[in-house]
Amino acid sequence: MEETPDGILLRPVAAHPVEIYSNERLGEFETEERRLDKYYRKRDGR
Repeated sequence: MEETPDGILLRPVAAHPVEIYSNERLGEFETEERRLDKYYRKRDGR
């Protein structure tokens, strides 16, 4: 917020959440990716 001769100026602000993944959580992602790959390969007959 800033005061100007024309009044109060409200500047837009964006906040973006950041998540830092532990090695354990990264492993969970990798496991799920392998599971999905296996599922889709079986479903698509590859």
